[in-house]
Amino acid sequence: MLVLHKSLCKIADNKMYVHKPSGETYVVIGIVQMKNPVSKRWAKAVLYRKYAEQELYVRDLKDFQVKFEQLKEYKKNNDKK
Repeated sequence: MLVLHKSLCKIADNKMYVHKPSGETYVVIGIVQMKNPVSKRWAKAVLYRKYAEQELYVRDLKDFQVKFEQLKEYKKNNDKK
């Protein structure tokens, strides 16, 4: 049985994210495992693609949480500026 942490479910359920440095929009496909090439340990990661494109990307979950923001939050935060 697969059990996901609440923060992982939140990322998977809210599919549209913005890469904060570039402003590009991405769609989260799901939460996956990624093997760290240095430590050789498995880590939680996010599988995603650029909006309107099909090429897939994978990023460590912690890095994703730092560099991406939900589209609706991004819009709300940038409308204030």
